Amino acid sequence: MSEPIYDATDVFVSGTYPELTFNERLDTDLKKKVVGYLRKGAGKCLLIHGSSKTGKTVLVERWLSPESAIWIKGDEIHSIADLYQRIVDELDLFTEVSAGDASRDRIAAGTGVEGGIPGLRFKLNADGGTEFESSTSRSRKSLGVSVVKTALRQKPVPIVIDDFHFMDGPLRLDVAKAVKDLVRITRVVLIAIPHSTFEPLRKLPDMDWRVETLGVTRWEPDELSQIAQVGFGLLGIVDHNDEISSRLATESRGAPAIMQTLCLEYATEIAGVWQTADPARDAQAPQSWIAFLRAVAQGKKPIAFDAFVEGKEVRGTNRNKRVLKTGEVTDIYGAVLYTLSKMSAFGSLTKTDVADRMQELVEDAPSTQTISGNLTNLADIAEKVRGHADPALTYQDPNLQVLDPFLSFFLAHGDWDLPEPRVKRLEAALQDEE
Repeated sequence: MSEPIYDATDVFVSGTYPELTFNERLDTDLKKKVVGYLRKGAGKCLLIHGSSKTGKTVLVERWLSPESAIWIKGDEIHSIADLYQRIVDELDLFTEVSAGDASRDRIAAGTGVEGGIPGLRFKLNADGGTEFESSTSRSRKSLGVSVVKTALRQKPVPIVIDDFHFMDGPLRLDVAKAVKDLVRITRVVLIAIPHSTFEPLRKLPDMDWRVETLGVTRWEPDELSQIAQVGFGLLGIVDHNDEISSRLATESRGAPAIMQTLCLEYATEIAGVWQTADPARDAQAPQSWIAFLRAVAQGKKPIAFDAFVEGKEVRGTNRNKRVLKTGEVTDIYGAVLYTLSKMSAFGSLTKTDVADRMQELVEDAPSTQTISGNLTNLADIAEKVRGHADPALTYQDPNLQVLDPFLSFFLAHGDWDLPEPRVKRLEAALQDEE
């Protein structure tokens, strides 16, 4: 019997569930805690937090797929009514109304594919529900919270709210109150970036013991290497001594999304393998790692980067020149971005960390206070341009969080120019007008 043939684009995937290269991270307790909650977590909700692109959503999808749970995105919810309406839609609740005086409502809740955890029985998308009386015509209308709860009591389908941090503070509190009721009926999982996002939930009366918290940490290089080892094996790429796998893992900033991207680019562009190679071929290093990494970085340029380089608009004010110890001249934004690039910054830093490194890289380095103000501006820009994605970074004095590993990767490997001092840009504009 011939060996199966795999497409590289199916083996290495970024931004969706990696069916063929999923890593359970068995050296951690992530699987144990998630499965344990699903089996024994009645009356509690599970709060999962961690940096962007560290596999939080994929971790939950492994045991609560969209076919066996109600998945709701935080940016889809603008009111508590939206939350319940999404549950109504996912459960396919409806009312049937007849013109007869004796008719009554019929409420049906969909059921279907069972979840994958032994001991749990929940389904979606089939016939079933609570019947009061059938009638001749069917229509969907707004259903009360009590109807939703009745349906969930019959079929306790788990609810996952991803990107919980996308909701504003008052709405998070309203949703937290709803979650307090829902956990009495079914499992509820909340996924977010900063741990502080969950504070409204913890402050509710009697909620402390109803909450379990799980932090998803950055991946270790050996965990990331396993992605390449499994994937290369499926594609017939022989990586002797795991040389290529280890280098790609080192460059991945602890983020499986970057590792998946690097592996796909290596397999297709360097090894030339789009489908399983027969015969297998040996893995060879790129002619230039710098050129390879730069090419990948250019294709993954963060949306926020150009806005960071441009900086915050300050009318009538010129920015001071900042001279790097390489002799290059830039402004405060260029100095900060350059410093972050040399720190391979991803995750948690402080303004002091940035200031100390800048002392080594910039002549007459700015004060910590000036750096703090610039980091505040960068965080404001990141929030403004994030769209429906996580912000690239956040800053709450004194703590900087570089949330997007692709920003760190692009800073380190992308082909980008330092911004000129604002005074030069203003003079150039005036000269153009003349």
